[in-house]
Amino acid sequence: ENYIKVLQDKVFWSSALRSLVWTASSVSAQMILGMSVALLLNASIKFRGVFRGLMLIPWVTPGVVAAMTWRWMYDGQFGIISHVLVLLGILEKPIVWLANVNTALPAVILEHAWKSFPFVAIMLLAAMQTIPDDLYEAASLDGAGGWHKFWNVTLPSIRSTVAITMLLSAIWAFNSFDVIWLMTEGGPAGRTDTLTTYVYKATFMAFDLGKAAAIAVLMFIGMFFLVMLYLRSIRRNEL
Repeated sequence: ENYIKVLQDKVFWSSALRSLVWTASSVSAQMILGMSVALLLNASIKFRGVFRGLMLIPWVTPGVVAAMTWRWMYDGQFGIISHVLVLLGILEKPIVWLANVNTALPAVILEHAWKSFPFVAIMLLAAMQTIPDDLYEAASLDGAGGWHKFWNVTLPSIRSTVAITMLLSAIWAFNSFDVIWLMTEGGPAGRTDTLTTYVYKATFMAFDLGKAAAIAVLMFIGMFFLVMLYLRSIRRNEL
């Protein structure tokens, strides 16, 4: 009965779809930021060690501190983001980012990507450090430029690390709860509700433990099949 009740609930399906959007968007942003930073810190630049240390700041910052800081930054009246955008002429007036149905979810995704991208950067940077210099020298002799070196040397050499990093990031993003709850509590109008906040509300607000348990089991089954499909695609590419 609990499973039937959940599967007939429109809020469950909208939360499930939003969880997929949240996970895909967050992981994509993390991979883009992480790859860019890893490539930069893998190059010979001054104070590279200092920048590598500074890169870890978002990752080691407690989740509550990061969420509340970004919540203040998104504030429509006192937040620095709206203030700067108004000064630059991009916005005519401040926006209450977390209370706007169109900007709330992207705003939370941006915070989560900022908080999590250092892990991606560290993993990819470590993999890049193992690539022999001979491969880049051979590519240079063949007339390859920076983009061709990245596409034909760097990326194939770190493919397995990229796959593992994406998988871990997707699992963590899908199960993320604290950042969403601290910043929006699933609002406004449920526009940032994911399956994790849906389970929390069913458990601790509606006190419907049977329904919450059914949702949790469905989340596990869904994540299990997604992981299996992803690993299968990786094996195909390696073969």
